[in-house]
Amino acid sequence: MKKFVLIFIIIFSFNLYSQNIDDKPIKINKNYFTDDGNLKEKADLKINIIRKMRFKDNSAYEMIILKNKYWYYYSLFQIEKNNQYKYIGNISLNTAIFNIDGLTANVVYKDDYFTLEHHIRNNRKLYITFKYNDDKKIYLYKISMLEISNIENETYTNQYNGNVIQNKILYKDVTMDTIYKSLNIEL
Repeated sequence: MKKFVLIFIIIFSFNLYSQNIDDKPIKINKNYFTDDGNLKEKADLKINIIRKMRFKDNSAYEMIILKNKYWYYYSLFQIEKNNQYKYIGNISLNTAIFNIDGLTANVVYKDDYFTLEHHIRNNRKLYITFKYNDDKKIYLYKISMLEISNIENETYTNQYNGNVIQNKILYKDVTMDTIYKSLNIEL
C-alpha cells in the first residue's frame, strides 16, 4: 500500500510541476486601463513600449505593449478630444523563447499603416500590418513571417505570406488563431 501511495504522489507531483501556468494569455480589456490610457496597478504586467501614431487625417492613436513572463499584449487606443483614451482592442502574442538580440516587440507606422513586429523564438519574426481605412476603422492588411536559419555558416531566409482579405477583419477581432490560419503553418 505504501508503494502505491508513493507512486501516486510522484505522478501527481510531476503532473503539477509539468503544467505551464503561462500557456494562456490574460484576457486584457478596457478595465485594465484608466480613462487617460494608463495601466492600472497590475503586478503581473509591465509596460514594454508605448507608441503614439497619427494618421493622415490627424486622428491620433496609441499602442501600449504590455508583457508578462511569456506573453506580449498589443493594446490599441484611439486618443479622443480632452485626452480621453478609447480602447480599441488587444492582440496577445506568445514568445516561446525570448530573442536575446534586442527587442522582441515593436510597432512602426507610416501614413495610414502600422506594423507589429514580433519575434517568435530566436529564428522567426512575425509582421502584422494594419490599415487605417477611409471609414475611420482599423483593419488587418497583411501578415507575414520570416524564418531565418543557419546551415553550415550560410544564412537562409524563408518568407511566408498570409492569406488576408483586406478591409474585412477589424483590429479588435485579430487573435492568434486568425494569424495561425492566415499563415497556414504552425508557429
